Amino acid sequence: SAIPTYLVSKMAREQVTVSLSADGGDEIFGGYTKYEITKNFFPKIQKIPSVFKSLMHAAGSWVDPFWLERNSSKIPVIKNYKNISNKYPKLINALQSENTLDFFNKSSSYITEKELLKFFPLFINRYENSQEIHPQRLISYLGMVDVETFLEGDIMCKVDRATMSVALEGREPFLDHKIIEFAMKLPDNLKINENNSKYLLKKILYKYVPRELLERPKQGFSIPVKKWLMNNLKDHLMALKDDMDFLMTFEFDKVELNNIIDDFLNNVRFVNPHFIWFLFTLHQWYLRWVKN
Repeated sequence: SAIPTYLVSKMAREQVTVSLSADGGDEIFGGYTKYEITKNFFPKIQKIPSVFKSLMHAAGSWVDPFWLERNSSKIPVIKNYKNISNKYPKLINALQSENTLDFFNKSSSYITEKELLKFFPLFINRYENSQEIHPQRLISYLGMVDVETFLEGDIMCKVDRATMSVALEGREPFLDHKIIEFAMKLPDNLKINENNSKYLLKKILYKYVPRELLERPKQGFSIPVKKWLMNNLKDHLMALKDDMDFLMTFEFDKVELNNIIDDFLNNVRFVNPHFIWFLFTLHQWYLRWVKN
């Protein structure tokens, strides 16, 4: 989403020098689908015997996520969810989770620990915390995990660089500390109510914004990652595979890394294109700031 964020910032700068953004709204008011999935699905998954969860994981891994996305409108349990090809593999990975936080971590990751350790010697969980979760504040807990990891280390970094690169000042009213403190004290039913996310926030906005604008399907800043990587950027991926200095710098196992890229390019099995995108951008960063 860094690319469309940059383009939107560039367009905005043609008209204004200061802009308002809504970053933080999803994290503090319960806007992400993964919060609802963690709250509703993990307690059910937790009751399934381990042997059956292993079987479900094995069977689910054979399902093509892109086929699911193409046919999602015909499958009742997933027809209301968007971007299925990205979410389904994460859910399958999370089936064997040990606790709520483990489920949330796994359902937020683009590659499994087992897959990562094949070509990289170290795995660090995105978040560790032994704090007890209040039964009526689960959504706030998950939101705070994202505030401390995803929002701070990813989203805000992206927005700041995108806006500053075109001399646009981006301001974030949802990140006022008083709003965050207020929102994190709210019970779950004021954040997600009868499958309506950001429930309280929408109730307030209905007074000022037409309802039809608020009730549109959630739409992220997506780009055709898979199409780009398999076509326009394919040569760059091939160069990455053979760049021994890059592989040695990051201690990547050449054989295993090449296997996962080949599997992706040849459609041998599902490999999350976002993960391949991370490798591509890391290599581009390396070529610009380290190798030269």
